Amino acid sequence: KVLAEINALKEACGDHILKVIIETCLLTDEEKIKMCETVAASGADFIKTSTGFSAAGATKPDVALMKAHMRQQEESPISTTRGSLSSSALTVSERAALWNRRKRKGEI
Repeated sequence: KVLAEINALKEACGDHILKVIIETCLLTDEEKIKMCETVAASGADFIKTSTGFSAAGATKPDVALMKAHMRQQEESPISTTRGSLSSSALTVSERAALWNRRKRKGEI
């Protein structure tokens, strides 16, 4: 059901970037891994660790778990350098560099 919903949202977004934000503070490690698998199988462009508006933000272990698991998703269009973001987000220069890499690869 979640995969279908993410894919429907991506279809509605068209060429726009879709970020899936999961509230890591509310999930077990097993649930975080399942979300990584689900998002990796979807058409989403990014998976993000939290909104920062819930009980707590993401922790370093959350980010490490998600990065390690996304690396295992070899067939995923979302790689650790392309699509996993911590809730602290990226600086403007990091976003620009990411955009330029994706543009060179023909992803945008």
